Amino acid sequence: MSIYLPHLSDCLKTYMAENNVTQADLSRRTEIAPHHIKAILAGEHTEYTIRHVMKFAELFGVTMQEVLEKGCGRKPSDT
Repeated sequence: MSIYLPHLSDCLKTYMAENNVTQADLSRRTEIAPHHIKAILAGEHTEYTIRHVMKFAELFGVTMQEVLEKGCGRKPSDT
């Protein structure tokens, strides 16, 4: 099962910058292959597995629900 999240690459870039996380860190800490991380950050993917979304949420301290409903845990007032 995949989840359509066209905004995820932008959210990940923001979280990475805020937390000083590199692409290599993201790959290692989420156990997602480096070539997949590169493609995700380039916006080449808009559909993700639940496992991937959970890994990103855990790493950046937000819930999966926040990622799905609020664009990576951001409320409209936070933008």
